[in-house]
Amino acid sequence: FIYGGDTFAINPPRVADGYGRLVEGLLSSGPFRAAAGISPGLIGVALEPPVKVSSVAGAAVAGALGLSKPVLDTYDEINKAAGLLL
Repeated sequence: FIYGGDTFAINPPRVADGYGRLVEGLLSSGPFRAAAGISPGLIGVALEPPVKVSSVAGAAVAGALGLSKPVLDTYDEINKAAGLLL
């Protein structure tokens, strides 16, 4: 999921920055990354760390400028593409 901002909301779905950073830190740890890598289907997807909204925006800009591939499916791909603008 994508996180950012200062409030939780249902429509559109939004998770506050503080909570998202906490979950990202946990799911970015080695044991969870390993579990996500070997888990099948939706379980593996559920164990992917959430992505900060600014990283998603940066990845979108990188894609629009032709700096990254057009489809980014994972946490690592999105953050790598966002880093191309730095």
